[in-house]
Amino acid sequence: MHRCRVLLAVAVLTLCGLCGPYASGASAQGALPQLVGTWRGPSEVVLEKSGFSSQEVEFVILKQQGHLFTGVKKYIKEPKRVKTEETFTGVLLDDGKTVYFSDSDAGYNFATLVAPDRLQIAYLHDGLGKKQAPMACYMVLTKQK
Repeated sequence: MHRCRVLLAVAVLTLCGLCGPYASGASAQGALPQLVGTWRGPSEVVLEKSGFSSQEVEFVILKQQGHLFTGVKKYIKEPKRVKTEETFTGVLLDDGKTVYFSDSDAGYNFATLVAPDRLQIAYLHDGLGKKQAPMACYMVLTKQK
């Protein structure tokens, strides 16, 4: 599993490096979108062992410096329904729409800023070498005003 995470990280970094020179997006025009703030919305979840569910999630982006950002994710962890917070770090690509971030629980988020206040996210978690069930989530979050 560690090898898979390393390969995924290398693939993402390679993709970022290859796309940079060809980007015609926001950074090339001067300004990246500011992601700092609270993003909330529904999450559709599937866990390998317990099946399908849905819940509200909250992502709080605390700091952004250029392409990079940090924050905290808040949600209810299944199956025991425990309120959970995880930190994350991320990167916004030059197109001003493509967003990748990883959380402290070994999960990866692949996101698109579909509007200035709407973030569509696909989340994948590999199961931490069978310490936890693999899972996938689909979220559409709205930036709170």
